[in-house]
Amino acid sequence: MNISEHARILSAYLRRLNKKDLDRIIKADAKCWYASQNNGTNEQIKVQNEFDSVILDIMGNMLSHDRENITTIVAKIVNREVTA
Repeated sequence: MNISEHARILSAYLRRLNKKDLDRIIKADAKCWYASQNNGTNEQIKVQNEFDSVILDIMGNMLSHDRENITTIVAKIVNREVTA
């Protein structure tokens, strides 16, 4: 995949997230960065698992129609049906 294709996929996800979800991701990510710089491996793994749980929860709350749209975008990119 080229940069444009990666950007298209990321944009598809970001456009479907609300501010609350983005804030949750940013907060969880900040905890991961802090743990990676200041804590041991066990704490880093724990915080990374918490981050993954936040992402899973957000994706689970996303409208199925939005997930279907993202799936279509990814399928087109994987099959090289990219128009832009």
